[in-house]
Amino acid sequence: MRLGSGLSRAQCFQGGEIGQTVNWDANDEFWQKPGTRKLLTDLKALRFGTDEQQAINNQKPSRTDGLAQFLTVEQRQDPAWEAQALDFLNEVEKWKGEHDETQSNYFDQVCFIYIPLIELMPPGALRDKVLASYIRFLGISPIQKSNPPEWYLEVNRLIHLRDAGPEDQARIRREILDGGDDVMRLYAEVAALERKGGAAN
Repeated sequence: MRLGSGLSRAQCFQGGEIGQTVNWDANDEFWQKPGTRKLLTDLKALRFGTDEQQAINNQKPSRTDGLAQFLTVEQRQDPAWEAQALDFLNEVEKWKGEHDETQSNYFDQVCFIYIPLIELMPPGALRDKVLASYIRFLGISPIQKSNPPEWYLEVNRLIHLRDAGPEDQARIRREILDGGDDVMRLYAEVAALERKGGAAN
């Protein structure tokens, strides 16, 4: 994935300006156009909230992972935040990329947005809706055939979602079995078997 500088998605949301830690020279084609810039801005708003909320959360002790403080689970369970998240999901689903970019760039951008969005979602119906949306996107993406390694990278990233516990992993697997294509289902089943084998050793 061509994100430049090898940073994680979470690191791209640190600081007051989106992408402050990203090498923008490598990413101009991704996030400098109005449509993509708005998506990233709206995602940052979901992560950090209003300026007032961010100022309050910044007073808390530093996180052990070194990332900036963001909205708490309780704040992300507020009906107003959930409505904002649902609006953003609809925005992502309707967005079809810029007119002059490649399928690969569009695929990378959408995947870059979905994973941190899923990570922000507290357990519940809205998280399941976001998961199902992303799985549907992966299942119909032409990148599966035109660039299988790139496609597999993102499927694998979802199956092994960062910080996902056993219950969350099982839910992701169920969502893939329900809504993914045959290849995704196979990968999900293999990952589940590998986890069982690792737990038995």
